[in-house]
Amino acid sequence: RSRLLLDWRCEPSPLQQRLLCACRPREMEAVLASLRRMSTGYGSQLGAEVLAQWEEVVAVEGASENFLGVAILTFAECAVDGDASIDTLPMKRDALIGLEQCLACASNCMPPDALGRLQGSVLERTLRKFDEAGDSIAALASQHLLMPGASRASTVDGLQAVLCLLLRCVGAEHITGREVLDLCRGDAALAVAMLTEALATPMPARLPQWHVRLAVLLQQLTTMDCCVSLMQRANPGIDFNNTPMEELHARQAVHCHALAMSFVQFDTVDRSLKAAEAPDQRQPVLTALLRALHNLVAGPSLVESGKQLSRAMALDFSRFGYRFLAPLVRKLADTGRSLDSARLLRMACRMLSWLLVHGEGEGQSFLAESLRPLASEWTMRCNNAGAPPTSVMSLLGLAASCGALNGDWPGSAALLAELPGLVHKLLIYQANSDGIGNPWRRCLGPLTGDGTDALAAWGVLVPEPCSLEDDDDDEYAGGYGDEAEEDDGVADDVEGIHAEGMLVEHSDIMCTECGRPDSIGNYGEGYFDNLWYCRRCWSLWQQAPPEQQGLSPWSAEAEPSSSSPYLAAAVEQLGAARLLLLAPGRLRCGVSGRLLAEAPVRVPGCDDAVCTVAFERASLERWHRRSKGRCPVTGQLLDMRMAIDASPMLEEVVAYLYQSMTV
Repeated sequence: RSRLLLDWRCEPSPLQQRLLCACRPREMEAVLASLRRMSTGYGSQLGAEVLAQWEEVVAVEGASENFLGVAILTFAECAVDGDASIDTLPMKRDALIGLEQCLACASNCMPPDALGRLQGSVLERTLRKFDEAGDSIAALASQHLLMPGASRASTVDGLQAVLCLLLRCVGAEHITGREVLDLCRGDAALAVAMLTEALATPMPARLPQWHVRLAVLLQQLTTMDCCVSLMQRANPGIDFNNTPMEELHARQAVHCHALAMSFVQFDTVDRSLKAAEAPDQRQPVLTALLRALHNLVAGPSLVESGKQLSRAMALDFSRFGYRFLAPLVRKLADTGRSLDSARLLRMACRMLSWLLVHGEGEGQSFLAESLRPLASEWTMRCNNAGAPPTSVMSLLGLAASCGALNGDWPGSAALLAELPGLVHKLLIYQANSDGIGNPWRRCLGPLTGDGTDALAAWGVLVPEPCSLEDDDDDEYAGGYGDEAEEDDGVADDVEGIHAEGMLVEHSDIMCTECGRPDSIGNYGEGYFDNLWYCRRCWSLWQQAPPEQQGLSPWSAEAEPSSSSPYLAAAVEQLGAARLLLLAPGRLRCGVSGRLLAEAPVRVPGCDDAVCTVAFERASLERWHRRSKGRCPVTGQLLDMRMAIDASPMLEEVVAYLYQSMTV
């Protein structure tokens, strides 16, 4: 103890002493709990000595900067070198968590100069000497991340603590997606899981933009810069000047596919939306999420990642689309004359259009049906608000791709009445823009086959190629502002959504599907008895077509050949990301594509499938509700009570993971 005290020489002033005594009990108890774990759980002599002094000092005169420094030195020594008697990875992980708890405690109640001394100690004694211990902790997390029944929160909490320490001691402006990949030793799936779990945690002390920063880091993982970082890690001598662009695009497509699978596997979109509930961070979090999704699907070569996310967004669109996206786009339409607003609006339209294009071959139109009333309203709103014609073109292309220009759906009359004047205005703009290129090519984005035909029927001949990205937005720099996004309350007034044939309760009830309260709706039937659904979600299901085609299966049972370009690019991915990419289709949920991890089931239609297929119960339930009770394999009516347990599939998943780790 005396040796440690000599390492931290500072006498707290009376003011510092009073401030530190005012630390919240919750934070102080968290530090005490970590010290007890080090002492009793791992037999650490250093932890026992510090714990004894901590309890004595706190009981008599309260904690001091002097003692917090000693505790930090103890945790740092255990995190980097381990104790003389025991050197285990769990102890290193808990020591890192203890370090973050000490700094969080100090951040709330210590003057800046004292806090700076503590942060400098952590930086010098832990973060600069963390390579070997960090490699071991990241490797262990990669091995356990996908195991059925494993807790993701406890798997990544050590790395999450290191991220907090880096943000505190190095500065948020110096931590980018590349640093997150380095922290996770090149495992993109582990990086996504860590950031996703961190989004669900309360904001740490003195990290006010915590959730916004996490959302931006997730977006940075989807950029070409992080893909290049992985290429350099896999092949340090790579010469990008002599690498064909086709090969670079193929590698980027695999990287995006690994990230898309990770987004679905770890519920990243759902966690991001929960973080966006806070009004002061709603717009920056949503903007980062939209940008990340755009990077993963916006391109003709990103078919696999686009297909994966298209299914996920189609089944969970109610909360994402109506609760968050609709108010944001309305505000962007109203302020569309701003350059940043117009670019963000076009980027959102392009992202949704790519999701429609990639999901076009799936044989299901859930996403298009959900987007029709929204795209119709957005187009009219943007046109009436006097937004730039380029923004109106983007929205018109989205409306065409989702079928909003057809007159065969409820609520189409309003848009069809405005369409002649709107198209005439855009054609005049096109005629006056001959000198700066065809605006339709730059602004429409990708179109489905039905979208191209619908525009042609109104005299808009889309030039080829129509799937080029909007180059004008590639260097989009705005969108991470702090302006809060307000819900204007119009989301429940979408045309075609009414209360006829529904129940009216005395008070609002939380909708099981989208999470919004509503007093008008219906209770589910049969398997979903006693579950409340708002008028919008209920109407969407009731409007589902009488028959739906089944979903196509995922990747083939056999692994790609050794000469496959996909396999060659997948090898660059490390850890859990590689395991997700190379997982056989029979081990993935037939609806979501997630690696089976909990409650796998089979339905009678599985016997008619061309290959072995199973489902996670939660994903199957979402499909069942959205498809009006249809089987995802056969498209026929399905009673969810006929779903049978398929838990032996989890044993196959574990066997695949262990076998892949030893190769």
